[in-house]
Amino acid sequence: MADAWPPEGAAVTEPHSSASPHAVGGPDASAGRQPAPWAAPGTWTIATDGGAVVSGYLPEWAEDDPTEVGVPPDLLPSLLTQINHRSLFEGPMMPLAAPDVWDGVEEDAVFEGSIDCNPYDEDARLRMPVVNLHVAVGRWIPALDPQGLAEVAAKLRAHADLLDTKVRPALVAAREDWAAQHPADE
Repeated sequence: MADAWPPEGAAVTEPHSSASPHAVGGPDASAGRQPAPWAAPGTWTIATDGGAVVSGYLPEWAEDDPTEVGVPPDLLPSLLTQINHRSLFEGPMMPLAAPDVWDGVEEDAVFEGSIDCNPYDEDARLRMPVVNLHVAVGRWIPALDPQGLAEVAAKLRAHADLLDTKVRPALVAAREDWAAQHPADE
């Protein structure tokens, strides 16, 4: 998004002296030290080594703070497009097989994911919080808004009902029939 400068929603301030109490990171900023994460509750700040400062909203749920100091000015636009506010959530562990990738079965999480917001992404849909679901190794259901997430949840509930009410009884009947046709050797 190099064409949109300053980026929408970012607060841009004029360069400060590194000795100024208003400089990002205070007097230590000139030494290249990073300010403490979440230095200003609810705000991230990126300061270039040329003194320009850009800041924006840091959601309380975000697990990482993109705050940095000493950024070369020419890297600032690309650094902003990489900002990702994220909160991970777990999925159930299941035995998974990927015959074209590895031999055997490995325990791995399915339907784990994250709430993500990329405030300067070129795709405007990703500038709002969305859910990304990791279905299984290498497979994702990306960029779900609240309605999309509700649709996935409804499909999973319907599928769980199908597994419980139709597939499991059919499996039990198939196993009973199989066992009746193949009595154990005595």
